[in-house]
Amino acid sequence: MVKTELTDEEKKLIIEALNNNTEPPPELMTKLFPGLAVWGLGSWGLGSSLLLTLALNS
Repeated sequence: MVKTELTDEEKKLIIEALNNNTEPPPELMTKLFPGLAVWGLGSWGLGSSLLLTLALNS
């Protein structure tokens, strides 16, 4: 698995999204999940529960 380097600001956006039960900005989603840039965000519908799982396992 590739390690994704996140800035403090990007980490803050992820935490805010989790706390607000929303998804982070699209530009951050494509950084976290590069395949989304190919498939498009709308077809995936990734929710904050998936983000939380990924954040806890990284």
